[in-house]
Amino acid sequence: MREELVETIKSIQLKIDTSKAALEFDKKVQSFIELLNNYPEAWDVIFHWKEHPKPLVIVEPTHFDFVKLKSEILNIVSGSHYLREFAYSFFEQYEEFEHENEKIKKINEFLKKSRDENIFEPKSEYMLYCSQCGKTVLVNRLDEKDKCNCGTSYDFKFSLASVPNKIVEGIISGHLLELYALRVVKMIEGLRLIGMEIGDEKEKSVYTSIEYAGIGVGDKANGELDLLGLKNDFLVAIECKFNETTYDDIKDFLGVSDNLFFKVRESHPNVKMCKVIFSYNGSKLRSTNAFLATSLKNISSTNQLVKEIRDILH
Repeated sequence: MREELVETIKSIQLKIDTSKAALEFDKKVQSFIELLNNYPEAWDVIFHWKEHPKPLVIVEPTHFDFVKLKSEILNIVSGSHYLREFAYSFFEQYEEFEHENEKIKKINEFLKKSRDENIFEPKSEYMLYCSQCGKTVLVNRLDEKDKCNCGTSYDFKFSLASVPNKIVEGIISGHLLELYALRVVKMIEGLRLIGMEIGDEKEKSVYTSIEYAGIGVGDKANGELDLLGLKNDFLVAIECKFNETTYDDIKDFLGVSDNLFFKVRESHPNVKMCKVIFSYNGSKLRSTNAFLATSLKNISSTNQLVKEIRDILH
């Protein structure tokens, strides 16, 4: 039954989004997703970054008290345009959650690892801060032996890193969230993802953003699903929304997934349907018998997401 069901679904697959498929196979993007798997807190800074994209600020050492450091630096840099621009970028990066110090530390670790693993692109600009005398300077070349004029080492080093174009593309389009969801569902034991084979020798499969025939809503004949899987008798349809999700945002998905379910059930009457919404902020949604709503903004770990999905499939 399982293989027959998969073949039934594959028989109505139409096409993939080639630009999204390229991201799915990009090694740097995949490395970034793997880091996000370990640092889901970073979704907060990514979400706010997409509205004001610019180089991200990394602080070393990575453990610091954000509010205290901000207060110390704020008055010192006010007289210099260049120092002010650098420091304010750091302040703005965390302004939405500036009192959540543990989250800021984790995000800063994530940003540093992204740079150190050559995912982000380092820039040759640094701001150095000495807490002993309050001196703050900008340099284009970093020498670890450099010391402040007061004779002590600089306590903090602020550096910049740019987000590469492929990851920018994934953030702006929201496809990065689909790739993260793909990584999450791969962790669910017994869940088989349904992909679409590509290439002359069918050596690769794409799993995200596949269009299916005859399941569209409104005036559209066909419909697209972000991810689709099978566990036991459950078809698992997943929709990803990198926004503050409302019911209007998921209306089409609910219709498309229902249409797929009704279409498949004609030949496989025992199949059931499970719908999952992967949202950056799903606080306006309430999980029902029709779907499970997740909210990345509120999760403590990727394992928590895995457990939530796994529990509804028992």
